[in-house]
Amino acid sequence: MKARVVTVDTTAAIIADGVVPCSAIIRNNGATTLYIGGSDVDGTDGFSLAQGAAVQLDLVNEKVYGVTASSTTTVSIIATGSEAI
Repeated sequence: MKARVVTVDTTAAIIADGVVPCSAIIRNNGATTLYIGGSDVDGTDGFSLAQGAAVQLDLVNEKVYGVTASSTTTVSIIATGSEAI
């Protein structure tokens, strides 16, 4: 199991990399809405996570990108597998 905290801003960035199959929980700790999705996610689409919201994803050869519409937010990720995130 691995855990980390990342800061996400208005440029889409990889926040979880499921190269090795894993289950990941992604939680938005900041006040700014986080949008997650594929490499084309931006601050007006994607799956939105408001402050304090979390989602669990099962990843198999998939990357999860995160972005905000403005400002920055802090994101916590925890995943199973030694190379999960």
